[in-house]
Amino acid sequence: MRLLILFQLMTLASTHVHSRELQTPEEIFGHMPELWDVMLSPNGRQISYLTMYEKNDSPILAILDLEKKSLHIALASTRDDFHIQWCQWANDTRLLCGVRGVNHDFGFPLPITRLVTVSSDGKHNKVLFASRTSRYFTQRGDIVLDWLPDEPDYVLAEIADGKGMGVARVNIRNGSMSMIEPGHEKVTHIMLDAQHKPRIRYEFIDKKLKLFYRNPGEDNWLPINEAADENINPIGFDSRDDGLLAFKRVDGRLSLVELDLNDPANEKIIYANPKAELDRYISLGKYNRLVAVGYTTDKTRFQFFDPEIAQLFKKLEITFPGKLINITGASWDKKYYLVFVSDAQDAGSYYRYNFVNQDLEKFAAARPKAKREMLGKMSQIKYPARDGTIIPGYLTLPPNLKATNLPAVILPHGGPSGRDYFGFDWLVQYLAAKGYAILQSNYRNSGGYGEAWEGEGGFKNWQQTVNDLTDGLQHLIKNGVVDPGRVCIMGWSYGGYAALMSTLEEKGKYQCVISIDAPVDPHFLVDENKNYVVYSKIKEFIGSDENVIERGSPLKRADELNVPALLFHGEDDFVVWPIHARTLGEMLKRKNDGSDYFIYKNSEHDLAHNKVRIDMLKKIGDFLAVHIGTVK
Repeated sequence: MRLLILFQLMTLASTHVHSRELQTPEEIFGHMPELWDVMLSPNGRQISYLTMYEKNDSPILAILDLEKKSLHIALASTRDDFHIQWCQWANDTRLLCGVRGVNHDFGFPLPITRLVTVSSDGKHNKVLFASRTSRYFTQRGDIVLDWLPDEPDYVLAEIADGKGMGVARVNIRNGSMSMIEPGHEKVTHIMLDAQHKPRIRYEFIDKKLKLFYRNPGEDNWLPINEAADENINPIGFDSRDDGLLAFKRVDGRLSLVELDLNDPANEKIIYANPKAELDRYISLGKYNRLVAVGYTTDKTRFQFFDPEIAQLFKKLEITFPGKLINITGASWDKKYYLVFVSDAQDAGSYYRYNFVNQDLEKFAAARPKAKREMLGKMSQIKYPARDGTIIPGYLTLPPNLKATNLPAVILPHGGPSGRDYFGFDWLVQYLAAKGYAILQSNYRNSGGYGEAWEGEGGFKNWQQTVNDLTDGLQHLIKNGVVDPGRVCIMGWSYGGYAALMSTLEEKGKYQCVISIDAPVDPHFLVDENKNYVVYSKIKEFIGSDENVIERGSPLKRADELNVPALLFHGEDDFVVWPIHARTLGEMLKRKNDGSDYFIYKNSEHDLAHNKVRIDMLKKIGDFLAVHIGTVK
């Protein structure tokens, strides 16, 4: 396999998007990647990607022609209105992009998405369904159900039709459309089979989402087996259209199965890993064929169903030993493949692989300013909990320092049924660059380890989360890695909740706490979902007993918090409303102990703006230096 370096894409791109060099750790790690949402055109000659436009700090769509070695901007966001979330090639000259804004007219942040058709030269762009969305209120307006690759000027899209969702055949050049499946007032989402026919739909009935299916050539919708309804995550139909591929828990672990909708007993297990749950899949090419499923043990690994892709993956593993490899796109003729290569000390680079002559062309690095010598080394760690259970996680150590008596940040993940992975993390690497050891624990209540490990969830079972985090800290102290007098706990979303609860429960173990976009009161979290179809499921998951609503509320226990706290939140966060940080922040500031909070305007749950993240990291760095010191 020959390795070629095409040219430095981001040098060219910087003339469009960057106003100055990134120098400080806050700038290097707080800045969004140079590119993301990278897509290969059907002919394999062009690359589309999103990058940040420095002047208004919002995403733009750029098109790179790998043959002509040219780059131009095709679509821009409006900073305070709608911004680009994703883009995908519909044919070689046109893309569809999903854009999102946040509406506050209802008294709470409500995300609104729309679909835009974009010519690759940027000259002919149009918002689709504009007249229809003006007649019917539509929250989700960017759902493409079928890309119709054999009819490159058309797609099938989900669209509001009266009070429910239907399916429309849409001309992506002029926006004309015709309904092929009328809407139903209870329908919230539809899935099509390989013959482009509606076969699965979700209905909101009695405050719950129910799945229905339809047999080929029939009009009646039938309920999917009640027992399977809550336990399957459909991926799509196989090419024969008589089996539904889905992730479903088998023996307590998510596995890939093929369901016979008319005979639930006739279920086939396509792949089940004996040690881990499946957590992703790869679909490629003209017909978006399923080629692999992925699971994570110490690192993410794949089970391939396509021999050619398996062969390519093995070649890439030889070329990049020890690296994390992802095959993310393919040209329709299977000549070109889009490859992303990274590891925990490498934010990653993008390559185009030529399957015919086996050339591998590098065209961009995600974070070229994040040099390996300034990055901390991540390793898998396992430690015993107080009940003897072995807890997995990752420990990242600051570069060029011995693993002895270090200041540390305990960093619980969000979810709560998410998990941490081996790989590059901008927040982790910022903390390592500032001289801190970082522990990421996949505590019980995390996903990826099976149904028993996930348990009832991190709100009903918040004490288990706290215990497992505390035991991880104690393990590092016992082994001399961490100075027990210089420890802060910090988290994003549920991780922030877990950090606050750990500080309340484990007095004296932490010198400070940092919370980002975190729920600080379970009652708030339940109440703010009352207008959504997931309300009953959220309410059940969080729970309503005193241990959750009273004992499990950092807000209600604010007087007990005896260490300085730093809170951040996005004003447009529709996942966890900003009332959480604002209410608790005001209470804590009155203590005058160094606690503070910051609400960032025009920012959602991910705080995905350069200026916001850089400012937040600067405040975090200063806060940690005051309360637990630094060796950097």
